[in-house]
Amino acid sequence: MKYSIVFTLIILLATNLFSQNSSSDLDSFLEAKMEQYHFPGLQACIVNRDSILWKGNYGYANIAQNKMVGDSTLFNIESISKPVTATAVMQLWENGLF
Repeated sequence: MKYSIVFTLIILLATNLFSQNSSSDLDSFLEAKMEQYHFPGLQACIVNRDSILWKGNYGYANIAQNKMVGDSTLFNIESISKPVTATAVMQLWENGLF
């Protein structure tokens, strides 16, 4: 649970950073947070209505096999409530309600 909250906050901060800076700043921010919280791999995107504004792949899908995260990497999710909650929080943030 702790990591899902941290992850949600990281994504909120990253979305705000993207709107104010370049994508290289966002890349640096996410890589630093991954190192800080020991996330081996991450796939993220920023969506506005029906278009993808930005997407990024970071780290390893499988450390033992030295396999990097790519566009087709699948992540197992323990429960669907985490991404749904994160999306709801991001929408609240976007509307100035968070």
